[in-house]
Amino acid sequence: MRKVKANIKMLAGYVQAESGGDPVKIASAAFGTRKVPQPPGPMPAPPNLRLVITTLPGELKARWGGVKDKRLYVLEISDADVVPANWKPLAMTSRNFHLIMGLESHKPYSVRVLAVGSLGVGPWSDVATTKPL
Repeated sequence: MRKVKANIKMLAGYVQAESGGDPVKIASAAFGTRKVPQPPGPMPAPPNLRLVITTLPGELKARWGGVKDKRLYVLEISDADVVPANWKPLAMTSRNFHLIMGLESHKPYSVRVLAVGSLGVGPWSDVATTKPL
């Protein structure tokens, strides 16, 4: 099997050199072409934000769907009405979850998250609200 792979690799190099990178010529030799890298687009809002109540008092775990080409996520929290003035910075993370500790038990908290990429900042996610134990 190693020998076959080595021969295919050698043949692919020959086809690449002879074709001059022309995708039609490469395809005519029954080889595929590599995808052309595309620049990242604007960041979408992180999907499916949810707050999970943990077994410890005053603790919540925020989880959300990942965003392609993101560099990091920014989280904000509000313990009052969900208006712009009430949002406070919570965390920055490269993961799509965050453990929130030190909250007041049985008090509602709202969280939102956005993705930051090489082309800038995306929109805020939907807001998730719940009360820790």
